[in-house]
Amino acid sequence: MTTRWEFDEAETSRILPLDGAYNFRDVRDYPTRDGRKIGARRLYRSAGLHKLTDADHAYLTSLNIRHIVDLRSTSEREKWPSRWIPNSEAIFWSRSDNQAEGDLTRLLATGESDPEAYRQAMFTVYRRLPIEMADAFSYMLRQLAEGGLPILIHCAVGKDRTGVALAMVLILLGVDEQTVMDDYLLTNASYERAMIRFSKYYSASELDARAPGVMPAIMGAHPEYLHAALARIIEDHGSVENYAIEYLGLTTEELNAMRDNLLEA
Repeated sequence: MTTRWEFDEAETSRILPLDGAYNFRDVRDYPTRDGRKIGARRLYRSAGLHKLTDADHAYLTSLNIRHIVDLRSTSEREKWPSRWIPNSEAIFWSRSDNQAEGDLTRLLATGESDPEAYRQAMFTVYRRLPIEMADAFSYMLRQLAEGGLPILIHCAVGKDRTGVALAMVLILLGVDEQTVMDDYLLTNASYERAMIRFSKYYSASELDARAPGVMPAIMGAHPEYLHAALARIIEDHGSVENYAIEYLGLTTEELNAMRDNLLEA
C-alpha cells in the first residue's frame, strides 16, 4: 500500500500554528454515518509537548484544554517532560510503564540499515498496541464519555499510539473508514518537522544517509500500519465496539455518552 505525503489546505488547516509542538491538530468536522459531525475545539491530538514556547502557551490558553492524556512511557516522560501552560488547571494523566516501545528502540540501537526490518518492527508495534495500551485507551474513552472536554491525546510523534487511539475514537463515533485513514495519514504533513526533532535525539539524519528509506519507514504514517492494529482488534473481538466493551470495560451507555459529547448536529 502507498501512503500520502501531499495534503490540501482544508486538511492542513487542522494543524495548529505552534512553534514548539508539531502535528497538534483539532480533530473536527468529520461527518458520521448518522448525519452528525465532530464538533470543533473538543478533541485534539498532538506529538510531544516538551518544546512548547511562551507564545505557544498564550495561544493554547485560549483553547481551554481541560484534560491531557499522555500516552508516552514513563522513560519518555522523564527524558522529555511536558512544558504545558504554567499554573494550568488541566488534568494530566499518563501511563506508568514502558511497554510499546522496546523492539523499535533496540533495532535503532543495532544500526540496522534495512528498511524492511523497520517496517516489520512497526507491524509488531502496531499489533501489540491494542493490548499494551488497553489501560490508556480505556481511560481515554471514559474521559470522553464523562465530558471533560476539550481533551488532548498525545504521544511522542502523535502517530502510532495516538494514531491508533484516535482511529478507534473515530470508528466508535461512526466516521467512515476512508476518513479515519485520512486523519491518520495527515501526520505525514508534519514529517519534516518530526525529522528535525527526531534527528536531534537519535542521529536520524546519519542513519538515513546510510540507509535511505529507514526513516520514512519509522516516522511516516503508512496505511498498512494502522490496518495491522485494527486487524488485531477485529481478529480478537470482531469489531472496535466489541473491543471497547469486552476488553476495555466500557458500557454501551458510556459509548453513547461519548458520541453525544463529541458530536453535533
